[in-house]
Amino acid sequence: MAHKSVEKRKVIECRCSPVSVFTTINSLTKEQKLEVDKIGFSSMKAIQDWKIDRRLFLTLAKVYNTTTSKLKLVVGDIDVTTDKIGLALGLPSIGKSFSEEDWTSEQERLVALFKSVTSPWLQELLHSRECNVSTSKGRDYFRRAFTMFIISSFLAPTSSVVTSQSTYVSLLM
Repeated sequence: MAHKSVEKRKVIECRCSPVSVFTTINSLTKEQKLEVDKIGFSSMKAIQDWKIDRRLFLTLAKVYNTTTSKLKLVVGDIDVTTDKIGLALGLPSIGKSFSEEDWTSEQERLVALFKSVTSPWLQELLHSRECNVSTSKGRDYFRRAFTMFIISSFLAPTSSVVTSQSTYVSLLM
């Protein structure tokens, strides 16, 4: 009796959404777009409603080793680092890294507002009263919400529905 071998396929999901970024940025007010420029994300305004062949994404997903953070290619391994991602996207990373252990209670308070939230929630927040950029408090809140939205939707998306703990430090910069 022949046994049929059923190949188990690993499903790789990612919440990367350039279309979501495109739609959100285009719906911001003129004042909010100026804030986007001030916090260094002006290049995100150039994102278009791109269409990319799924085979490219599938190929990248298949050759990426999540344990070693490397692309395993025939010609050799490529380390995937924040510096290399920054260079590839034209967004060089600057500043030093620091761990959550170094956070002050004020930094913990600022991050707590954005822990385990979804991208759609962040999109709604960007258009809420809390993100009114005409006040200092609203401007700061908008900047943090926008930063978390861009990171979770485009720069460092994960397969999780909610924001990743590894991205919270970006809110403190």
